Amino acid sequence: MVLEADVGIVAYANDAQGFAATLKHRYSDFRVNEIRQEGGVVRLVNTTVPKAAEAREVPLCSAQELIQKLESATGNPASPDILDFLERVKNGSVPPSERIHLGPFQDKAQRTAVHGIFKAWPTLATETGAEGSIELGLGGGKGIKRRRSEWAGGDARYVKFTMYKENMESQAALSLLGSKLHVSAKVFGIAGTKDKRGCTCQEVTAFRVDPGRLATAAKQLRGISVGDFSFTDEELHLGQLGGNRFELILRGLPPDAEEDVKAACTALAASGFINYFGLQRFGSGPIPTHAIGRALLAGQWDRAVASILGRAGPDVLPTSLQEVKSALRGTPGFAVAETAVLQALLKHGATNYLTAVQAIPRNLRTMYIHAYQSYLWNSVASFRLRQSRSALLVGDLVAQSKTGAGGPDGSQEFVGSTDQVPLHSENEVEFTEPGANAKEAAAPANMAVHIISAEDLDTRSYSMSDLLLPLPGSSVRLPENATGEEYARLLAEDGLSLETSAHGTAGFTLAGQTGAYRLVLGSPGDVEWELLRHSAQDTDLAEGQGVEPGGALLALRLAFSLAPSSYATMVVRELTKQSGAALHAALPRAGPPV
Repeated sequence: MVLEADVGIVAYANDAQGFAATLKHRYSDFRVNEIRQEGGVVRLVNTTVPKAAEAREVPLCSAQELIQKLESATGNPASPDILDFLERVKNGSVPPSERIHLGPFQDKAQRTAVHGIFKAWPTLATETGAEGSIELGLGGGKGIKRRRSEWAGGDARYVKFTMYKENMESQAALSLLGSKLHVSAKVFGIAGTKDKRGCTCQEVTAFRVDPGRLATAAKQLRGISVGDFSFTDEELHLGQLGGNRFELILRGLPPDAEEDVKAACTALAASGFINYFGLQRFGSGPIPTHAIGRALLAGQWDRAVASILGRAGPDVLPTSLQEVKSALRGTPGFAVAETAVLQALLKHGATNYLTAVQAIPRNLRTMYIHAYQSYLWNSVASFRLRQSRSALLVGDLVAQSKTGAGGPDGSQEFVGSTDQVPLHSENEVEFTEPGANAKEAAAPANMAVHIISAEDLDTRSYSMSDLLLPLPGSSVRLPENATGEEYARLLAEDGLSLETSAHGTAGFTLAGQTGAYRLVLGSPGDVEWELLRHSAQDTDLAEGQGVEPGGALLALRLAFSLAPSSYATMVVRELTKQSGAALHAALPRAGPPV
């Protein structure tokens, strides 16, 4: 298990007394509501399905307007028979078997335009006939069979909806919906993934899936509800969110700790928290992801393969094709990196480790290197704050253009280039292929940063809330003081350098990474807290159940908002001064887990 100290998480932003607490005793103790990019907390409000069938009966333009569009698209006057046909369609006097022949049109673009024009009348349908002609008639029933079912969105390509889920990951929920709908989970788009153990609410888009079908599918699934349907031409992509609103219940507080808790909450609101990359960043496997990234950057291909496969070291790797086959048979299909490595070893030789790591999907390879960058960032942040938590130092980095608490969109991370893979957190996004759906919150490439001078300290032009540290790469600057030297020292310990590479293999060097800037101190927004007395440990305090003014047990309800790329667990760590392991320690239960 990865410990916080192993990944540089050792400092605190304030000296308030901590207290024992347990997070996620019930999954309902952890509630997350997405914040839209344009603002506003996402909550499931309306489960009514739009009545699209009635809307489809109304033509979107008159018969004469439709004729004008047809003539404009084809460059030829329309036959009077077409106008007569359309007028009879409006009067309901056209039999289902009647057809009007248009064309022929030898140009495919023309045929496509003609098909599109007649979609303005939902009761009509078209199909391509012989030699480029187009047949026009009534759609459905005994008329022309439509190539795809009509749907409520009209010309819009996507339905947008709110999804509420309990105790499951976002991708698992979408896979279940897709299975019920008999569609691939790839039709869904989301702005960010949400925790498994919790109650979460987020927006989703789906490509041409009727709201009615979505609502029916969700009713057949436990722990998923959908609603707030609308239609849009824009698909949601990872990173397109303004952050998340968290509502947490911390249980198991010492019964006599009320004053300590009040002081800690007040200190958190004043000082913020150290914007560390949380333990989720470094994986849950036997070998942390930053250790794999370190091996890749050092060109230790055998060690990287061993770590990916969960082996203690290169000396216990399979050495024959038979051993590779055996390992592959025992690898589950969802283990993407492990499967890719073993298949490559089977195909290219049991000891061809470089080819094996190159076979891993690019987004996963990048994830390992970003994890190592995150380890460096955490370690250097702790070093910098040991020098001073209250004042900037000459040589520190800040954003040249002050934008308040975060990036241009309020995020806690300034990305050096739009090609940078989104940086994962419980409050943000999964890793995704660079450039593919990577519309993450990004500042312009080579963002201008300012080096703090003695004059800046005298004029107090900047404060600690502006302090930045880079994730090392080719497009970022290092601090020009001892903090910058700490990067070089840590890299040298691992046999690495920002400028050179011992192996020169493309894709596995820090110089090949763009880099990013990240605020050192995070600031939770709209902090609310309330001490709760209760008597039974397992009651749903989030719903107000079991709260008793004279109860022997003490809990804390804590609510706050975070911008993308910040970790709620780091907020709770700052508040309680407890490690992740301590926060997730089990409390006694009266019954089965809830």
